[in-house]
Amino acid sequence: MEDYLGLAINPLKCLRTIFAYLKYGVIKDDCFKEITQFCFNPPVKQIGFRDNLADEVLYLIGVITLKICQNPKKTIRFIQVLDKHYRNITDISNGYNFLFKVIMLNEYLCIGKKEEAVKIYYSLQNCFDGDKNQVTPFMETLFNTARIMISNYCEQYPYMATDARVIDLIVDKMDANLFKVYVQALLLKDSERKVDSPVYKQMLYDYKKTIRQNQLYPQLFLENELFFESQF
Repeated sequence: MEDYLGLAINPLKCLRTIFAYLKYGVIKDDCFKEITQFCFNPPVKQIGFRDNLADEVLYLIGVITLKICQNPKKTIRFIQVLDKHYRNITDISNGYNFLFKVIMLNEYLCIGKKEEAVKIYYSLQNCFDGDKNQVTPFMETLFNTARIMISNYCEQYPYMATDARVIDLIVDKMDANLFKVYVQALLLKDSERKVDSPVYKQMLYDYKKTIRQNQLYPQLFLENELFFESQF
């Protein structure tokens, strides 16, 4: 534990928070104070930002943890701090850039900044189409995630059957069940979908099946209200 005290963010606290949410739907909020301090007072002088793989993984864990608390503005600020002090999020085709761009895109959609989200999507599309040899399955998964989200918000993807087909292709390639659950939840929460349609019912069935098979919290990613550990 002492080995992590000198880090800007404690990865063990983040991982415990992620596990508690996936398994029980409860958020252990002790790590969020640390991340909030990082956002508003980045350790530029105290610890510094080292451009290495260990720190890259640390910040990826941090942003994934932030996604759990559903605070888009804080997540955007976190990414902007990294972009300014750690490493620029550029148009270079790599997993780091793709992941942070897709998360930013999602957060902008959540706060109604559709134009900002669309700009990010076109940036991803240019990278994706520019050099297919550099695109990994992970990056392809992220791009398809962005495509589904933008299509839903821009009303260019009216049929859930098409969405489900894209999801199946992604999951077959990556065997990413958590990703499948997350995207299914996005579609199920879309208020414009008809809950009585056969496609919606099939998506809900698949969602519940994946939840059971992976022993995850039954309402994972679907609940609007989150339960923090301090509430109990």
